[in-house]
Amino acid sequence: MNEQQTKIFRCFNCGNETKQSLISNHISSILYDEVTIDGKNESINNNFHYLSYECSTCSGLNIIGGFENEIDLELNNYKRLFPVGYNLRIPDHQLIAKKQPIPEEIINIYEEIWFLRKQVPNAFANQIRKCLEMICNNKKAKGKTLNDKLKDLKNQGLLPGTNEELVKIIREVGNLGSHDSGRDLDIWDVELLDEFFKTVVDYIYVIPMKMKILNNRLKSK
Repeated sequence: MNEQQTKIFRCFNCGNETKQSLISNHISSILYDEVTIDGKNESINNNFHYLSYECSTCSGLNIIGGFENEIDLELNNYKRLFPVGYNLRIPDHQLIAKKQPIPEEIINIYEEIWFLRKQVPNAFANQIRKCLEMICNNKKAKGKTLNDKLKDLKNQGLLPGTNEELVKIIREVGNLGSHDSGRDLDIWDVELLDEFFKTVVDYIYVIPMKMKILNNRLKSK
């Protein structure tokens, strides 16, 4: 892998696509995958590169990298490691039958809008509403409004919590960013909204998949 001393990519701190300067490259041999050979599970290690870049706009730190056999800086093929960004995709080696549990259309929209958080908070909130509605429709939630559909998911046990505070949060999320909400959002509002959205995704798509993987592994012991 050829190191690039400067590279243009989007900063996950300020949201600007700008020049980044390479600060360091740390290499560590870590677990890459598990394979079964002659009925026995064997672990495979691989070199993982952690490349630290400084943003020329905000001086924020961005860490990218990846396994040596996968990363290619020139082709923009690498993982975003810090700050945690828009990526909802689960690593291939953690998938069941290599199938992404999160609908592709939801992933694509989220990746497009994530950068609006700090630049246009209200627009981000409106698009998160759209993503939540897509999740509700994907799970065939009942109700005329987003609020009703989220409540239905909660009643089905697909969302955590049973207290009144959760119902209030769901109602407020259903109104965030709408024209009739009566107020503008700031970056702290949408940071929490972003976390709420990721929690919904985890409970509905990711955790059931991981529980199935764990159950299969325990049965094979």
